[in-house]
Amino acid sequence: MPIDLTQLSHDDIFRLSADERARLASILLESVDERVDSFDLTDEQIRLLDERLAELDANPTSGRPWEDLLQDIRAKRCQNR
Repeated sequence: MPIDLTQLSHDDIFRLSADERARLASILLESVDERVDSFDLTDEQIRLLDERLAELDANPTSGRPWEDLLQDIRAKRCQNR
């Protein structure tokens, strides 16, 4: 019998089989895709994103790895508590 994925608790999710979790992940991704498609950016936001992409194209090694940035954010959160 199929599981109603809309009625799952946090604990229920971790008891799902790999196939069921993959199905749930697919449903969640589709819901995000729908939301992203309807997300409107201002002209200023588009300009800023274009500017940052141009900077990245001009100097692709200037950025920081996401893992490093996330570690810094977490460290700052711990300091502020």
